[in-house]
Amino acid sequence: MGQTKRVMGEDGYHNPSNATMRSNASGNIEWLIEKRDRRQWLLDQTLKLIEKAEEKRRFDKERRRKWDRILTRLEDSWVEVKRSVAECDTLIDIERAKARRSAEAPLETPAGAQVDMETHAADVDPGKRAAYKIVATPVECLPAISIQDTAFAQAYTERRTFSDHDSEFKRTLTAKLELASQLPHTADDSPASGDRRNQRMLREAVGKAQRGSVEQMTDDEIDLVVSCYTILSNKLVPSTDNKRLMDIISRVIETLQAERERRHLALR
Repeated sequence: MGQTKRVMGEDGYHNPSNATMRSNASGNIEWLIEKRDRRQWLLDQTLKLIEKAEEKRRFDKERRRKWDRILTRLEDSWVEVKRSVAECDTLIDIERAKARRSAEAPLETPAGAQVDMETHAADVDPGKRAAYKIVATPVECLPAISIQDTAFAQAYTERRTFSDHDSEFKRTLTAKLELASQLPHTADDSPASGDRRNQRMLREAVGKAQRGSVEQMTDDEIDLVVSCYTILSNKLVPSTDNKRLMDIISRVIETLQAERERRHLALR
């Protein structure tokens, strides 16, 4: 009772036919090739961003150190994406070998390697949640990361001291965060316009700052808006919505930075 019915073959168990296994293997290969193509596109885009950063560094000598830092992070991003392309190539070779043997084995799920997000979702620190989310996101899905999440993760990296034990996590986070911050987003997620449903905290924090209610803002809200400003000011190819949001925040950024410094001094 309650058991799945088996169809018995000569060996006592039902086995999928070679034709079925070949069909499944073919589907796996097609999916991997599509995934590899998306990652290769991302690799090409990263190279273009590196070239843009090199151009900025060459001509904007007053802020050369800033572009040096961005360039270094983008080079780390390129290595991360290159590794993911090579990973797909390896999986494609494995699947093709399996298809030739008419064999079938478990395949990486489309979501890719995942961090236990339920554990981190329970954490009260929104910066930590965003950081783990970015690390867990496959590289080809980074353009879907919202400005709010990149800003929270940016604030997290700025205030946290990473131990040697966390060096690999920090490297992956920094590389993916830079790429998520620089790439055009797949949706208009600016608080100034577009899809606002997943940007509520950023939108509300910017609104408080605009109304002059900085003293009523939480530390997380101030960090969020200041980090958002940092990300927007580092954009190599800002969109129209990026520029609009940058203009809004630039009117209040000095007040926010002063309030954050005042609170830090009060804790000493």
